Amino acid sequence: MRKKIIFLPTFLLTFLLIATPALSGGVKQLREENEALKSELNSAVSRITEAETQIESLQNQLGTKDQELKTLSSDLDALEIKLEELEKLMRTEGSELLKEVMSLRERKVILEERIEKFESDIAITSKQVEQLDLIVKDYQEELQEKSDENKNLVQEISELDKTVNDLRNSLSAQNEDYSRQLTQLNTEKQNLENEISRLEEAMKDLRSDLNEERTRSSKQIVDLTASNEEMKSEISVLRQNVGSLSSTLATKEEKYSKQVTELRNEKEKLQKQMTQLNSEKKGLENNIVDLKRELNIKLASEEADKEKMKKTYEQLVSSLKKEVGEKTIEIQNYENALTINIMEKIFFDSGKAQIKPAGLDVLRRVGAIIKDLPDKLIRIDGHTDDVPIGPKLVSVYPNNWELGAARASNVAEYFRTKSGINPERLMVVSYSMYKPIVPNTSEENRAKNRRIEIVLQDKSLYNIIKMVESERL
Repeated sequence: MRKKIIFLPTFLLTFLLIATPALSGGVKQLREENEALKSELNSAVSRITEAETQIESLQNQLGTKDQELKTLSSDLDALEIKLEELEKLMRTEGSELLKEVMSLRERKVILEERIEKFESDIAITSKQVEQLDLIVKDYQEELQEKSDENKNLVQEISELDKTVNDLRNSLSAQNEDYSRQLTQLNTEKQNLENEISRLEEAMKDLRSDLNEERTRSSKQIVDLTASNEEMKSEISVLRQNVGSLSSTLATKEEKYSKQVTELRNEKEKLQKQMTQLNSEKKGLENNIVDLKRELNIKLASEEADKEKMKKTYEQLVSSLKKEVGEKTIEIQNYENALTINIMEKIFFDSGKAQIKPAGLDVLRRVGAIIKDLPDKLIRIDGHTDDVPIGPKLVSVYPNNWELGAARASNVAEYFRTKSGINPERLMVVSYSMYKPIVPNTSEENRAKNRRIEIVLQDKSLYNIIKMVESERL
């Protein structure tokens, strides 16, 4: 009973003190959820940025591949141009060399023809010389035979000899000139043959270089073509990847956009809830401040009330000193309540509810003291033992409930009529035999259980109890 009296005045404050951390916890949870949503939003934005970066990287790679392809195409075009130039150069230089070789060969033929002509002229001249020698020999023989016949012939022969000598000298000089020219021509022929051989070797080397360059260019063209095809394949794959990533990005952007919209809506909703909770929290904090103020006032009032109750207790003990000493009355003082436990033998005869003169004297003294406590309710509890109502009284009090209630009602009526206590302060309760202070195992114990309890308690406490009970209903 004492614990209830201590707990109930602080019930509402305790409830608010418990509820406030719970609300604070709710606000904290909402903030954590808001932070989680912010983190998820940032993660979604980061994933979108990462996808965009990946696409940009792939586009850069695609651009690099396109540039490499253009470079390779440019190199291929350059090689083709170089090959065409080489072929053109081959055709041009080969044609020039061929013309030069043909010209040299023509000069060789001309020289050979001139040599043959000189050789033929030398042969002819030699034959003429031989013929002239024969003629001279014939003339000499004929002159020897006819020396005497014609002196003019001697002169003719002499002139002829001179002519022959001149002719021989001329032929010899011409022959030497022809021999010199022949030697020169043979030298030129040898030089031409060497030059032709050199030019033929140069043409052979040029053809070999041209074939090697053509083979190398063809290989480069094949490699470049293969690389070009590979690049085209990679570019196609990259374009497909870019298309796939673009489609995926569009899908993810749409998905993330929806998620971002939902998260923003949820964030706005949570912000509204946080605003509302902060407002409620502020209101509760204000209520707590007001309650604390009221509590301080109430605590001060309770301290004053405790002091008043202590004084009342001392007055009752002093006024009922004889009965307290005889242990027929027991007075207990709690923090917010005071109980006067009066044994049955003072108030009533066995099985009756009429108050005896000794009881009326006790009530007079008690009423004179408690009537000046307007903020206290007076509850009068009727208690009995477990012995059933006897046959003589069963028609008046059918059971112990009726008996306990009648006794408590008579005490309340005395306080109302004799002590002048406001009836709104009075309450009557019958506990019958169901709240014994000791077991009903002996006559002495049963005498202790037959009693009247007068309980003084705060009106405010009673109002709080009624309010809590009405809220439960």
